[in-house]
Amino acid sequence: MDYQKRFFDFLKGKLSPESSLPDVIEQHLHVSRDGAYRRIGGRTALTLNEAMVLMEQQGLHLCDFEASVPGTVLFNQTSSGIKKDLAQFDDYEAFFSKFAPQEFFIISNYIGRYHLQEFPGLAFFLWFFSAKTMADNDTYNDVLFELDSPLKEEYLLSINLLGEKLQGIPSVEVMSMEAIDRLINQILYFWETHLFKEDAIALELLEKLKNFVSYLEKITVAGKKLHRGEDKNADRPSFKLFITEIPLMDTFMFFKLKHGKAVSHILNGFNVISTSNQTYCRNIENFIETLTAKSECLTTSGEKIRARYFNGMRKKIEAAIHKVENGN
Repeated sequence: MDYQKRFFDFLKGKLSPESSLPDVIEQHLHVSRDGAYRRIGGRTALTLNEAMVLMEQQGLHLCDFEASVPGTVLFNQTSSGIKKDLAQFDDYEAFFSKFAPQEFFIISNYIGRYHLQEFPGLAFFLWFFSAKTMADNDTYNDVLFELDSPLKEEYLLSINLLGEKLQGIPSVEVMSMEAIDRLINQILYFWETHLFKEDAIALELLEKLKNFVSYLEKITVAGKKLHRGEDKNADRPSFKLFITEIPLMDTFMFFKLKHGKAVSHILNGFNVISTSNQTYCRNIENFIETLTAKSECLTTSGEKIRARYFNGMRKKIEAAIHKVENGN
């Protein structure tokens, strides 16, 4: 197979109508017009470095070229999960710098960590839960959860960098009705198995969760990504919340980039794989359109419908508080 010809055919298909392939090669590889045509015709071999330069100038990666083979989708590991006892978000910094997301969508069966950034105790608990129960990390085996853990500040410092990036971009979120149940059950599991340093921590977290629901309701009504305590008239990126009663089997983020689109699948809450394969992204985009059409948009719905969902969340939290207070 003539990979060089296939590469240029692929690249040509990604150029804007006003751009020509010879012009792009000449400009970005700093070669003569003849040099550009020699590469297109295969008389001069294209180096790996040159191929990467041309792809990056179009907001693409070589994996996009490899993935152009029908049926092939390549994923990159965006976050390596738990490393040195903390989440690693360095790759996200590179992602935001390189691809400049303009908008994103979250389809989630749990409450997103970037929301919980406004509630540090809950954010740290959610991380600690994952680290202790799913990561099999020796650091957490004999450690009980406490809100003033020495691990807390370092973790929050790392996640806040990512959270601020996400808070600064318009977004649409489809949240499962089971999302609140999941976090409540995680708190109750730690309480029932005596993984809190003190039982009263369960009540503190549930009270914080009630406050979070009120915050989520506020930004949903405002249609903006307000910080906690911020005035509803503040100039902030747009936010739209859908609630779905359809069971979600997966959690992912769909990004509209400056050039193209990308999808990140979130596994176990902290391992993330991503792709910018455009065929795959279109499939995900179609799925989002179908799901939102079958979900309730709480941002634009009437007050009565919105209150039914948020009050339902509060009742579940109150039931959990009653269970802890009564010890059963």
